[in-house]
Amino acid sequence: MIYIISVLLLGILLVLIGIYQNRDELKKTEKTKENLVLHFKNNPAAFEYASEYLSPSLGHEMAYVGIIEGCEIKDNTQQAILRIAANGGDVIVFGFTNSKIANLSKGNLVLWGLMDLVSFDNNKDVMAAGQILALIAPSYDLSSSKWDLKADLMK
Repeated sequence: MIYIISVLLLGILLVLIGIYQNRDELKKTEKTKENLVLHFKNNPAAFEYASEYLSPSLGHEMAYVGIIEGCEIKDNTQQAILRIAANGGDVIVFGFTNSKIANLSKGNLVLWGLMDLVSFDNNKDVMAAGQILALIAPSYDLSSSKWDLKADLMK
């Protein structure tokens, strides 16, 4: 019985010594995770990542990553058709902004917020309408789960 207890205590002691000797390596791993930012080569690559890994169900009070497919200015409002990362893939939606901070163009990576589920007579593929909230850069911070903001269009 004493032999078994002594072997167990010796095993625990060896594990603690190993952890103590490798404590600096454990700290390096934690720092690396804190500063991990994904930098994509372009907007389509960032959108593809978002569609595959960051594609929640379509709902209110959420911001979705989108890429502009086409846009125009109508009555001082920038309007766009875009694909957003939602419902486990990508969804075609309508978006708008009244902001004069940035001009929207095809291929811009944006954050979009749902206002209402809709159907347009002239375009059956469009599922929803919402506001374009921001222009974003193709950089995603894994530790904070945030995209790099280029321009806040809510101002």
